[in-house]
Amino acid sequence: MVIENVRLRRGMRVAAFYDTSLPVPAIYPPQYRAEIVTVLRGEQNVMLNFFDENLVAEDNSLRLNLSPVTNIMTQNGQRFTCSPRNMELLVYYTNTTFSIPPMTTPQKVIVMCEM
Repeated sequence: MVIENVRLRRGMRVAAFYDTSLPVPAIYPPQYRAEIVTVLRGEQNVMLNFFDENLVAEDNSLRLNLSPVTNIMTQNGQRFTCSPRNMELLVYYTNTTFSIPPMTTPQKVIVMCEM
């Protein structure tokens, strides 16, 4: 799945996510089948993780501070009006604090529904 159906071109900065539970051929270099691909713009970072009721990532690597202008949507581009707590989220962000866990106000959040 390519997020927002963007046409990928050589030289684009992208992030690709793959399923670590799937078998991988024993070749070098290893080749993985991407499950999700998204284009990164500027200094943007992206994280795919489960976020708990406090909007802290499962591995404690990021905490979200959602603002009223944070764009929260579903995979198909519709506005998501419910709480994104206790869900798997694809989070686009730039700056974080130096706290543990780092905090950020994301630019965009995509709620990853079960497939």
